Amino acid sequence: MRYFLAKIIHQIVTGNNSNTQFDEQLRLIIARSGEDALEKARRIGLNEEEVFLNENRKPVQWKFIGVTELYEVSEEKDGAEVWSHISEQDYAEAFVEGIRRKADALQLRHNLHFLPSM
Repeated sequence: MRYFLAKIIHQIVTGNNSNTQFDEQLRLIIARSGEDALEKARRIGLNEEEVFLNENRKPVQWKFIGVTELYEVSEEKDGAEVWSHISEQDYAEAFVEGIRRKADALQLRHNLHFLPSM
């Protein structure tokens, strides 16, 4: 069996809200081939389609859009790179500040989650 990362995209539609959201997920897929991994990722996406009422009793629909990326994970070692994305930002300082805030929040959650018990 081989390991793959698949990017699965869902559209989230809430009531009559004009601000449509999209959920992008990276999923680990274990399959015999790239073709099998792609089919498995599509099934996962389709199986997660649903319609439900949110806390405001408005309908929320998760619609599977597609699998947009599929990468084979060729190295199974600690610290192996499994995904990378390079982007250009118009406001580099604001982008870096946002990343630092996210990193600080992650560190805080990690520290709170693993506090020693009394």
